[in-house]
Amino acid sequence: MDSYQTVVSQMHSAGVLIGMTPKTEIVGVADGGKGLSEELKRQFPSMQFILDKSHFRDHLYDTAEALGIKQEK
Repeated sequence: MDSYQTVVSQMHSAGVLIGMTPKTEIVGVADGGKGLSEELKRQFPSMQFILDKSHFRDHLYDTAEALGIKQEK
């Protein structure tokens, strides 16, 4: 695998080849790796970014724990 910049650039080029325009609605689902969402937003400025379910769940539980919210037993 290459850098996020290179991979996302290749994705952008592929999108343009199949007809993507500045008006195309784009939704991206990914794990939110350091730099990934930033690079996607840079190269696809109108993209709606969605954190994938398993990583969202992990972040949600970590946030709840940091806020002192305890799981009921």
